[in-house]
Amino acid sequence: MYLKYKREKALQPYDQCKSVSKVIQQLGYPTRKRLYGWIADREREFQVLCKL
Repeated sequence: MYLKYKREKALQPYDQCKSVSKVIQQLGYPTRKRLYGWIADREREFQVLCKL
């Protein structure tokens, strides 16, 4: 399990380049499946906040 700061550290470069492969190459973690999951989780959280 990854700590929250590791998740944020991976999502920041993804936001800039929009490339899962580049983020994994740059950081050496997480797996593709995990990063796609974090992206999806963040999108769901954003949608919930927008509905409030």
